Amino acid sequence: TLVSAVLGSYLVTPFTPTKAAIIGLVAAVAAVLADLAVGYAEAGRLMAGEAPTMWVARHMQGPLGGFALAAPAAYAMCMLFL
Repeated sequence: TLVSAVLGSYLVTPFTPTKAAIIGLVAAVAAVLADLAVGYAEAGRLMAGEAPTMWVARHMQGPLGGFALAAPAAYAMCMLFL
């Protein structure tokens, strides 16, 4: 967020550090919520007695889900603020 605020203030005139912080905050909250949802889904599978997913998928689905949800949230916030 700090780097985007500094670069954005030099590259785009109406882009302020406050706007960059809000966009970064929304993207981070969306990513954290997606990661938590994946963790709860995996715990639900284990509690239901289903076989756990493969270890590679189990460790990758949280971060990839976070990126997948944070990208549209950051884009939407950029469109609203810029």
